[in-house]
Amino acid sequence: MQQSDLRRIPHLWFQDGGIVLQAGHSLFRVYQGVLSAQSSVFADVFSLAELGSEMTDKYDGSPLITLQDDSNEMEDFLRCIFDRQVFVRFSLYIDAYEPLIGVLRLSHKYNCPGLKRWALQ
Repeated sequence: MQQSDLRRIPHLWFQDGGIVLQAGHSLFRVYQGVLSAQSSVFADVFSLAELGSEMTDKYDGSPLITLQDDSNEMEDFLRCIFDRQVFVRFSLYIDAYEPLIGVLRLSHKYNCPGLKRWALQ
């Protein structure tokens, strides 16, 4: 995939974020510590990977981790972690069923018990 095919997701592209996640054609620059605190799987990935090494892929100067997840599901999942107001927005709309399924799937996959509990309510 060409870098020109990739798109930054503005509301999940933090200029001072320390890690770039790629799902499909979408890029998210987020805070490694926040993600690690919410997800034991990401915490393990970050502790095992040598994120500062020359062997690590980079995007815009930050370590890049490519994920095999649906980009829309990853966007919803990360919004739930980094934008707590999205919880309220999801619960206000009937059509929030589909995004919640993705959040539930990824909260299980990445072991985010608090987020998983919320999605099941």
